[in-house]
Amino acid sequence: MKIFDIQEEDLLDLNVLSKKIDKYNLKSIFIISPNNPTGFELNIEEFRALSELCKNKNVAIIIDKTFRLYSRNNYDDYQILTNNGNDYLVIEDTGKTWATHETKVSLMAYSESLAQELKCLYEEVYLCHSKFSVNLLSHLIEKTHQVGIDKIIWEEIDKRKAKLFEAIKDTALSLITNERACSIPMGWIDCSASGLTDIQLVDELKKYGVMILPGRFFYWNSQNKHTENVRISLLRSDAIFDKGLESLRIGIQKIKNNL
Repeated sequence: MKIFDIQEEDLLDLNVLSKKIDKYNLKSIFIISPNNPTGFELNIEEFRALSELCKNKNVAIIIDKTFRLYSRNNYDDYQILTNNGNDYLVIEDTGKTWATHETKVSLMAYSESLAQELKCLYEEVYLCHSKFSVNLLSHLIEKTHQVGIDKIIWEEIDKRKAKLFEAIKDTALSLITNERACSIPMGWIDCSASGLTDIQLVDELKKYGVMILPGRFFYWNSQNKHTENVRISLLRSDAIFDKGLESLRIGIQKIKNNL
């Protein structure tokens, strides 16, 4: 089996995507929506067009929706896929939203056309969740629905992203924002003005007790083209997050003075 990369912009220009499907004889496409760590996602019209293209090309759609609840633009993708008659698999996961350590529920939803194969994989390989985990997460989801997803999830992310913005303001780092991207719980940072690559910056910040991730490894097939971004997690405890931002700002200033 051969794997070929599809860029975010390919999902917007379906002529390009169609040519890639034909050129590489693709049988399925795998997308993350919202994407990690950029937050990129398709709107309902764009997703419907992608669904129709894949149906016409007889291409299965596999979607990682583990950051679904951070989207402010949710729509019924299951209905679209089912109504269009797509072969599809959608992966959901509670662990990216309700931080309960090892207690999480990972769900798979799929079209009837793939049911036989996926049921076999599930029964032979997949470890089922305990009834306790399912019950606990069901209550957390219901409580979120009662209080409001904006209060439980969106406002907290916005608050932490604002703190990150203030912490790196007037430094060599800048927070990347995109009108097409939702606020997933990561800060996607441009570090090009520091004069350091992502890995160099990560190594330097380690000296000041700050641990962040280099951006290049989020691009499995074109790492050398993506060396100017780092990723910062926003979902840490308040004490660790606030202390981390303080250390980050101090570290950036000291790195600048030493260059």
